[in-house]
Amino acid sequence: MKKVLFLAYYFPPMGGGGVQRIAKFCKYLPLFDYCSVVVAAKSEFCDYSDDRTLNQEVKDIPRYDIELPQINSLLQRIGRSDLGRFFNLHQTQWIYGAQKAGGIAIQKEKPDLICVSVSPFPMAHVAGMLSKKYHIPWVLDMRDPWALDPIQCYATKFHYYHDLHAMKQACQLANAVIMNTPDSLDAARKSFPNINSNKFTCITNGWDADDFKSFTYPGVFRDTVNPMTIVHTGVFHTRSAMSQNNSAYKSIKDIWKKLKNTVKYSVGNSNLLARTPHYLFQAISSLLKQKKISKTDVRIIFAGAYTPEDVALAQAHGVDQMVEFRGYVDHEQSIQMLNKADVLFLPLHEPQDSLPLIVPGKTYEYLAAQRPILAAVPKGDIRRFVEKAGLGYVCNPTDVAQIASILLGLIERYRSRMGLRVSPNHSFIGQFERKNLTEQLAVLFDKVISGC
Repeated sequence: MKKVLFLAYYFPPMGGGGVQRIAKFCKYLPLFDYCSVVVAAKSEFCDYSDDRTLNQEVKDIPRYDIELPQINSLLQRIGRSDLGRFFNLHQTQWIYGAQKAGGIAIQKEKPDLICVSVSPFPMAHVAGMLSKKYHIPWVLDMRDPWALDPIQCYATKFHYYHDLHAMKQACQLANAVIMNTPDSLDAARKSFPNINSNKFTCITNGWDADDFKSFTYPGVFRDTVNPMTIVHTGVFHTRSAMSQNNSAYKSIKDIWKKLKNTVKYSVGNSNLLARTPHYLFQAISSLLKQKKISKTDVRIIFAGAYTPEDVALAQAHGVDQMVEFRGYVDHEQSIQMLNKADVLFLPLHEPQDSLPLIVPGKTYEYLAAQRPILAAVPKGDIRRFVEKAGLGYVCNPTDVAQIASILLGLIERYRSRMGLRVSPNHSFIGQFERKNLTEQLAVLFDKVISGC
């Protein structure tokens, strides 16, 4: 059996969306003649430090911890300060620890291959250093499209070009590069035309059939008494969106904060409010004011870490009585929330002049849940996926009237004798199952090891 060393900063028992991709690969790689070793950060340095369900799946994977500065140490406080973030100290202060842990793992485990999962993006530098020192091929797996991502906001334009150069260099040095959406694959090939396009491939995120064994698939959702339950899993970007809001910007009195906002640079200038419930709340509020619905018609559940800004947003639109914030839940509980939903809410940020390039990990589990999806998303892979799956009620993310119209139609069908029906495209949804994706990864690993 061949052995792969994963450099994955985020790994169980940490929780959150960034953890699942590598954890599921590790779970299923033995089916394709690979065993895994992992170098990861200690869980106490993550906000979501305990996901027992994911950890149970990978508890037997050999693991080497990255030594990090102690919590609230001087080095960590400097790294998290405005000055530290300006010079990227918050990302680089653990690189030495990652190189040291990786070296120990390689000497003890003798892997045939290194696969690095980014972000954080400096992990690509660590992989390159280890590959060169120990003469082991390496694969760059990008969970996010790095400098090409329209949602990224840099301290200055110089910071953007620095990241773009680092990304190009990493792609040149790696033996293979994995992008996790078709659109990001196209963007990478177009952005780096001097790199052999065959070096790039796409392996998406997905869903695990084991997680859905106890799931119910009614096919028809109707209830003439109880409210229609809308569920969203994961976190929003409300705090960041509010800081970028024009009215909020004009009210800033701190000169330093105004200066920071003036020199910030984004390749996409994305509307982050579209990745919050802001426009959904506006739509519900307008329907309430027009008396087309009542507050007992809809129940909204947010399962995921939330901020005071999220709560304030619901209060500002007068829908707080219809909203329930559950807070962070582990992966098993998150799946259970999907099972209780009548409709799933899927918002995404809207770049001004480009496609979003990402498909949030929750999307694939939404598809597997086979519930109607209220997808307030721009054009791109995410819209195509929900439409091809036969589950999507799709609208532009900032079109309040369109969101309200779709929402009203969902409620009326939910109350009707026919009910709210779905016709899932099982073959399309099935291609995102984790075993299928892991098989694709194993085939790529074989090619890299053999030098093909």
